[in-house]
Amino acid sequence: MLSNGDVLVVGGTVAGGAPTGATEGYDPTTNSFSALGSLSSARSDEIVASLPSGEVLAAGGFGAGGAALSSAELYNPSARTWTGSGPLSGARADATAVALPGGSLLVAGGQEAGAALSSAESYDARTPSAFSSAPSATLTIGEATNLPIGATGSPTPSISETGAMPLGLAFSGGAGGVAAIVGSAEGPSARYTVTLTATNGVGAATTQTLVLQVVQSVAPGYAIATADGAVYPYGEASAPGHLSVNTRVRPVVSISRAPLSSGYYLVTSKGNVFNEGGAPFFGSAVHMRLRALIAAFAPTSDGKGYWLVEANGTVLAFGDAQVYNQVSLNTRVRPVVAMASRPSGKGYYVVTSLGNIYNEGDAVFYGSKANVPLPHPIVGFSTSPTGKGYYLVSSGGNIWNLGEAPFFGSKAAHPVASPMRGFATSLDGKGYYLLSQSGGVYSFGDAANFGSPMLSPATSRAIGVTIPD
Repeated sequence: MLSNGDVLVVGGTVAGGAPTGATEGYDPTTNSFSALGSLSSARSDEIVASLPSGEVLAAGGFGAGGAALSSAELYNPSARTWTGSGPLSGARADATAVALPGGSLLVAGGQEAGAALSSAESYDARTPSAFSSAPSATLTIGEATNLPIGATGSPTPSISETGAMPLGLAFSGGAGGVAAIVGSAEGPSARYTVTLTATNGVGAATTQTLVLQVVQSVAPGYAIATADGAVYPYGEASAPGHLSVNTRVRPVVSISRAPLSSGYYLVTSKGNVFNEGGAPFFGSAVHMRLRALIAAFAPTSDGKGYWLVEANGTVLAFGDAQVYNQVSLNTRVRPVVAMASRPSGKGYYVVTSLGNIYNEGDAVFYGSKANVPLPHPIVGFSTSPTGKGYYLVSSGGNIWNLGEAPFFGSKAAHPVASPMRGFATSLDGKGYYLLSQSGGVYSFGDAANFGSPMLSPATSRAIGVTIPD
């Protein structure tokens, strides 16, 4: 009998006494037979025994011509197929099989060539453990996770786990060859490696390295910052800190996500760096003698450093960030307005209001708008997630896509009541956001709009938008 309650009918003889390789399944609930896969060798009077693995063994018996067989086959109920197995030590038919503790079968007696047999042998039906689940998975922050883990073998193996799991997730189960990783990943986005072990007492334990890639959702939300330090979170973004600065003395000029962290940075024109929500701090320029006001900020891709850049092009590096070259600009003509890191972290772009793009380190140049009359000054810049292109954004809502950066639309043909001040690409590179000074959010491509603060120009002005990691 099979584990699903069906009865397996194997081989036997047909009219005329010839053995057959046909097999059928009988379903007691419908009182009907259905044809299953055929044996590779026709046989009758064979041993048929259910194994702990759920498979069925057919061994020995009489074959075509009446000779006893030593061959054996295994039936897989899930695949409904027969496959060859290790043979008996000798040919025998009409033998008796008894299940032994531990998963083996005792095969005894029977006949061969018309003579009774007194010999016996043990058929080891045990199989080593093996993982049946995938060695990697991608999990999204904030989404419920129930990642199944399975292992096969006879006896059924148990599964255990070692290693640091992502926050919010836990290993569950393990008995009966079934386990799972459950919970909801909290972040940050990162690659985690754990080791799974399956044991069933047959041979050495089996291990599998399971790689868990924790990622942010395509459009998790965004955080909007104002010049006075207020942060407005939308979607899955959060604003764990509370900051208030004097906009006449040191206005906030930049907000940026902290890679591999759920936090963010707020940077003022005097070089203050405020790290919020777990963003690591590597220093600031607040006690440095600046030749110009801080105009832009960019973190390194590994989250272990960042750059500040003055409006005159002077770059200041902190943590593992490096300065590759310095430019000297006239702040009255072409002040720096934006900066961005290369995905490699070994280069960066410095951008001016006239559309100049200075590529330093390994940053690749894909063009600029320096020699083109612009309808409005440049206020924003971002690299594409692939690193093979970038965007230039004007205060009038123009978006120029250079290199392989895809275009999803702009506000250039639609007059805006408030100038643009911020720009951010969605994590999958299939959309982006524009932010106006009054706090209006315009979404393009797959970027989802979660709302906006719609600020009063008399009390506050938006300076930037970022998507948390």
